[in-house]
Amino acid sequence: MALFLTAPAPILMLDEFDVYLDEATAKKVSRLLREAIKDMKSIQAIITTTHRLSLIEIADKILRLMYDDKRKTSCVHEIDKRFLEGIVKGRYNVSVSG
Repeated sequence: MALFLTAPAPILMLDEFDVYLDEATAKKVSRLLREAIKDMKSIQAIITTTHRLSLIEIADKILRLMYDDKRKTSCVHEIDKRFLEGIVKGRYNVSVSG
């Protein structure tokens, strides 16, 4: 993180950075990233993959990637925040396979 703060790139990409963090630490790191994007004008986006709902909920944009192994195709869907809230509250049931 210190290297990034010294010489930031316009896009920061993190692949499941939160996987080994407990919930409290993951929230602290996500707050730090949000503050960094506000303070540094050169950062335009932070892209991350996660399964943690608390991090998904604070995102500005949520994308779901689906891969069909039989057809060897993939598809990206943008998920509306209200739909996500419905999933979290149990109003909608979304299968892992799509």
